[in-house]
Amino acid sequence: MKRFVVYVCLCCLFVGGGMSFAQDKDLGTGKAGGPGAGQKVEKPSIVQVPPIALRSEEKTLLNDLRTARKAGDSETARELQVTLDALHGMTSRISLPEEDEHQQQAGLVTDRVESKDLRKWATGDVRINSSSIDVREPSMVSTPAGVLYVAVQNNTNGQVYIYRSTDGGQSWTYWFWLTTGGTTSRHPSIAYAEKSSTEKFVYVAMEGTTSSSKWVDVFRINTVGEAWIAETVATTSITTNDIYPEICTDYPDFTILHYVYVTYALKSVDYYPVYFSRSTDFGNTWSTPTNITGGSENSSWEARPDITYGTSNGDLFVVFEKPALSEIRNWVTQSTNSGNSWGTPVSLSSGGSGKEYHPRVSAAFGNNSVLVAYTRDFQNSGDLDINYAYTTNGGTSWSKGWGLSTSSTSDEDGVELSRSDSLGNFHAAFTRYPEYDVRYTQIPTSFSSGWTTLVTVNEEASASTGYPRPAVCANPTKPEAQEAGIAWTDFRDTYYDVFFDSGYLSDSYLLWTK
Repeated sequence: MKRFVVYVCLCCLFVGGGMSFAQDKDLGTGKAGGPGAGQKVEKPSIVQVPPIALRSEEKTLLNDLRTARKAGDSETARELQVTLDALHGMTSRISLPEEDEHQQQAGLVTDRVESKDLRKWATGDVRINSSSIDVREPSMVSTPAGVLYVAVQNNTNGQVYIYRSTDGGQSWTYWFWLTTGGTTSRHPSIAYAEKSSTEKFVYVAMEGTTSSSKWVDVFRINTVGEAWIAETVATTSITTNDIYPEICTDYPDFTILHYVYVTYALKSVDYYPVYFSRSTDFGNTWSTPTNITGGSENSSWEARPDITYGTSNGDLFVVFEKPALSEIRNWVTQSTNSGNSWGTPVSLSSGGSGKEYHPRVSAAFGNNSVLVAYTRDFQNSGDLDINYAYTTNGGTSWSKGWGLSTSSTSDEDGVELSRSDSLGNFHAAFTRYPEYDVRYTQIPTSFSSGWTTLVTVNEEASASTGYPRPAVCANPTKPEAQEAGIAWTDFRDTYYDVFFDSGYLSDSYLLWTK
């Protein structure tokens, strides 16, 4: 494990060279109309998933491992995990060549700048960052105590910034900066897990780039004491396009011995394979990345995978794009053994013509429901909608072809998902244009009733369409109906900013109910 000196960075926020101006209104004007009307999806259908076969001895080992991890028996858990890894040929990460090494850096911000914009849901939005820097692509997580962390890509200096709120998002503090040691650090993804009362970890996966290589780094920051480490998960040549890492943990299902999981995409000769890697020691070491794409036809489509952990069984799900029947479709693959092996990917196509891409996935805790939502280009007409598929039996079968938001007069894009800590609701948010707003809705994880009425999140119509995906997380200290917090990229000022709002900041919770 590599450790480096922490460089303290004063929060000097200024207009720097290479800063991009917000140009969203030039990126697309939306449309006045579109083909068809109403629910523009084919009849929903059910797809059965081939069963994932586990040997009898593996089932016993998995049960014993789960018991040991729950009990915090690290020695027994390590022995059982090594045995399971050997069954599937899973190995530790091979050391990188010396010429590919890069020096990750991070800094605790000592001169902290706090955003004190206390405007509420009904009257305004809360700016997270200083307006003098260019930030975008937020990723957000909440702790059990309701402390919020948002990681953003800072295009002013090529770093990743982390902001923190201890009052439910009413105000924000610039907390930490991270860099992979490359020319740029981008596409952050954030997760959280608690090992003990003195080890409460924020994990951030991000892409690094130099003139000769790209890689995925994962930073671990202990929010108690604010110490950090960083390790490289994967590296590749500069010819690879964006890697788009996503990270999750199996907390709170496991605490003392929680695992950390990462997925990302690479550009191969004729398609974008999706890879998976796992850490069983809190990010100190990582397994050799495994291709979980399941084969592909030729494709120039750049995959952006997503990963989640959940269900009563404690399973992993990864979603990604790849071709099927001359169209780009979304696929889901499942692991029932913490990533040692993966099932055959299953297409979640809505049917009919039209590209389907940028899928997001969220698995519930406390039942066997999993939700996948994505963008669909209806009949390849340029009319973008949000569709979804779901399972209530842990992935044995999927109900697919459902429309979440399918307007013919607006484009909907960049959906993001989250879930309650236990049972509760799935939360969904996306960007709509030419209205330039962020829309939010929720549905019970049991799917016992439908989606709530869509709510407009942002007060000013300036949500980015160039970076349409908002960030969503559930604050467990708030009532379930109002627990969702949403952050998004915004272009209302000179540079891109990230704003936040939530139903629990509203003057009336009625905005978040049916």
